[in-house]
Amino acid sequence: MLHTKAKWFRQIGPYLFVAPALVVFAVFVLYPAFGTFHYSLYDWRGFGPMEWTGLANYERALFNDGIFRLAFKNNVAYFAGTIVSEVLFGLLIALVLSRSLPLFGTLRIMFFTPMVLSMTIIGLLWNYVYHPQIGLVNVILRSIGYPHLAKAWLGSANTIIPAVVITSGWTYAGFFMLIFYSAIKGIPVTLLEAARLDGATEWKIYLHVVLPLLRPIMVIACLLCWTGSFQAFGLFWVMTGEGGGPYHSGEIVSTWVMKQAFQFSRMGYGSALAVIMTVAVAVSSILYMVYTSRQNVEY
Repeated sequence: MLHTKAKWFRQIGPYLFVAPALVVFAVFVLYPAFGTFHYSLYDWRGFGPMEWTGLANYERALFNDGIFRLAFKNNVAYFAGTIVSEVLFGLLIALVLSRSLPLFGTLRIMFFTPMVLSMTIIGLLWNYVYHPQIGLVNVILRSIGYPHLAKAWLGSANTIIPAVVITSGWTYAGFFMLIFYSAIKGIPVTLLEAARLDGATEWKIYLHVVLPLLRPIMVIACLLCWTGSFQAFGLFWVMTGEGGGPYHSGEIVSTWVMKQAFQFSRMGYGSALAVIMTVAVAVSSILYMVYTSRQNVEY
């Protein structure tokens, strides 16, 4: 009898340990996801009766909503910018600060500090940095003799996305710096010493030893940037003044979903936009991981 119970517990025990996490995942992730898809099939204002529309919301989003397509393009442009301002800049900082020199520990803390601030505070702070009259950027341009370059950086369709990209880089470069720094410190010292004994310079060691070993981390960092670009609601909402900038030039998918669902009371249509965004991010992330995994195998 005891043997039977022990055998049964060994079989069912692992599932009992993970059951609480699965319940939380089902309640707070799966149920809302299925609920969002359900609402996307209806014309619903968030209250009152629901009118079945089938796939009409999806057809409208994909073929008739130019702002949604523009918002998606803005997301892609923002992602491309953050690869430089967050990942590459964070990698550069990590390579420089990976040496055990005085004050480098303090510099690492300083670069990571913006991560502890809320997006609202950061957005308001950089709104003043980009202010047309008293902003730090324009004040510096005027002081060095280039007043013609001063402009309303958050009021121009050509500069609003780059301005937010710089702000995002200031915020998250320290996060990626910490990831790359930890990875660099995890590289066996014997590999670096062997390269030095073979006559490799520090530049060649970074180029041919350190960077190839950081490749898996870079893959994950780019994936984090891709998914994070669709979660950058707070920063864009504060910095673009809730309107998405001039002619929606600073609109991204998450802000447009919020406006449709809650400002315009189009809960069904907003749910459809959210489903499209989720599927697009999930599918592209899976394809990216499959592609990079094959590249790593070949490498």
